[in-house]
Amino acid sequence: MANIVDYIKAHGGYRINRAAPFNELDAMVLSRFSYLPFHKIRLKRRDTIYSIAQKMSALDVDDFAWPEDSELIQAMGLAPRFSSFKTTHYVKKSSAKIAEQFMAITIHISKTKMFISYIGTDSSLHGWREDFNLALMNEIPSQISGAKYLKKVARRYFWKKLYLGGHSKGGNIAMYSAIVVRDFYQNRIISVCSLDGPGMTKKIVDQDLGRSVMPRIKNFIPQDSIIGRLLNHTETFEVVKSNAKNFWQHNIYSWEIDLENKCPVRSESTPKSDFVDKTIDRWIQSASQEQREVFVDLLFRMLEVSKLGTPVDVAAAGFKAIPTFFKAYHTLSRDDRKVITSFIKKLLISAFTVYQENRASKK
Repeated sequence: MANIVDYIKAHGGYRINRAAPFNELDAMVLSRFSYLPFHKIRLKRRDTIYSIAQKMSALDVDDFAWPEDSELIQAMGLAPRFSSFKTTHYVKKSSAKIAEQFMAITIHISKTKMFISYIGTDSSLHGWREDFNLALMNEIPSQISGAKYLKKVARRYFWKKLYLGGHSKGGNIAMYSAIVVRDFYQNRIISVCSLDGPGMTKKIVDQDLGRSVMPRIKNFIPQDSIIGRLLNHTETFEVVKSNAKNFWQHNIYSWEIDLENKCPVRSESTPKSDFVDKTIDRWIQSASQEQREVFVDLLFRMLEVSKLGTPVDVAAAGFKAIPTFFKAYHTLSRDDRKVITSFIKKLLISAFTVYQENRASKK
């Protein structure tokens, strides 16, 4: 089945105009654009997608976050629909000290419109630590950086309308930035595209900030979504069909595209996704703020000691990671081990409770 790269190859010959207007697949492509390894090329202050593709053609596939990203930029570079777009304001920040991993780039679609693309999580451990902090903090450093970036670029190009987008944490940052900025900026936002991005903390949602911009935010999630259903959501959801399984549906290159109608293939969330969403939500709510902070701190201490890599690396290793992770667990003090054990028990209790509720509702 076709994916977003196939869309570029099939329809990239048509420039954006009234006959072929900017659509949600274009937003998906540009949301993914921020994942490209700009730090590995000599990027000018003002560059074009064509020239970026030329420079990145010399890179190895291993230089890209995902192998498909290499094919994506080459397809964009050859497509008149994207190749002439100019890029500006590339920013990359990474700090283990404050657990921040942030990157953004602006793509100029026309003389009157531009797209701000925020990156999601990279392969750094502190980048993943910041993801977990989404459940602990009202605002994470990358969200604050995202809002500041939006205001800076919007002031510089004060006459331009705005599109925002990002994948995973990048989608969350795009949504957050659109919600918290003043009306002056919100009124210029055409739409926000989040690709399987987590929601906000309840405190942010309860502030009722960004109510006017909410109808312009759309979160695309695969049918077995886990990441994109975390925390609180008030934006519009679109469920997309993925040809991958379980967690690996988070990979947007597995999302199926209807080339004829130029849109994602729609689907419905699965019972599995609903079950995991309810379980995690109940699990998080079962612990206090302090308990959650201690658990996350201990979890990442174990990851550092075990040298297994990020949570995704652990998931990919599967059962093979258990002995190493168990050794890391025993490096903790007795009290710390009790915290980990208690949290795991809470997770099991949450899962059993949701299972029982689901059974009762079907009777």
